[in-house]
Amino acid sequence: MAKYKEQLQAMGFGYDDVTSVAYRKINDIAFIVRVNPASKEYNVTAACRPHYDNSVGSLRTVLNQFASQRRNILKTAFFDGKQIHICYQITFDILQGVNDAVNFIMYCVNQFECVPCCSKCGKFDVVDVYSVENSVSALCAECYGTLQSKITEDIVRESATRTNYPMGILGAILGSLAGAVVWLLFSLMGFIGYIAGFISGFGGIMGYKWLGKKISTGGIVISIIISFVFLFLAMYLAVGIDLYNQFKAEGLVELYGLTFKDALDFIPDAVQLDSEYAGTLVYNNIFGVITFILSVVICAAGLKSESKVKNRSMKLT
Repeated sequence: MAKYKEQLQAMGFGYDDVTSVAYRKINDIAFIVRVNPASKEYNVTAACRPHYDNSVGSLRTVLNQFASQRRNILKTAFFDGKQIHICYQITFDILQGVNDAVNFIMYCVNQFECVPCCSKCGKFDVVDVYSVENSVSALCAECYGTLQSKITEDIVRESATRTNYPMGILGAILGSLAGAVVWLLFSLMGFIGYIAGFISGFGGIMGYKWLGKKISTGGIVISIIISFVFLFLAMYLAVGIDLYNQFKAEGLVELYGLTFKDALDFIPDAVQLDSEYAGTLVYNNIFGVITFILSVVICAAGLKSESKVKNRSMKLT
């Protein structure tokens, strides 16, 4: 995203690092640019609409013509009643596309007498670009005030809500247990537990958050520890079941009266004495461990990112 940020700033756009959105006002029209590398597109929007309703049809016709002329690089161009949207395919340099979109929108503004309007209520009014929680929008003062009041209420309610640690731990246990059960079932069916590792990590953290109402850094750490313990237990049980089945197949259970507990106790010796068997165990479990690690990293990063924008309200222009 860094290169797109530099390119947009070179065009005079401001850039909000938290939401990764660029913004600018030109002749009182609020422009917002969102780059989405995942879908390989960037969207330019302008919060305005024709002053006279009978011009809306003509505006949409011109936008369709514009999209048709640039169909090799353009994904879509339309007017939703409150904003003009122009969406391009990402290339290495997005300056040309953004400049093209801005110039065309300003042409439409002049041609159809478009005036600023709020992207939320649609009223003709002076608008500014605001970042409200995880959303950047062109809003009138009234709509921004309403949203800000809601955020204030949320802050008061959240501050009054305390983490229920016992329930959070219970949630982490239940979420981790789900992953452990899936891991065990996959192992019994002869599959490698990619998904089970993900479920265990995700379930532990989100289970803590859902039942505990809130989650802090300490809660995340506790959840990860609980998840890993359950994942390890599931791995150990799966190996024990595998060894016990081998004992039965070789007639050792009947001959020596071996039990499932004996199979569990024999795991360290089996790993130490048979390097090939140890390698198989590593292969069967490493991918699940990797997905477990990825899931906890993604969840933790997501919760941290969420905390940055939660209850965030500020004027950008």
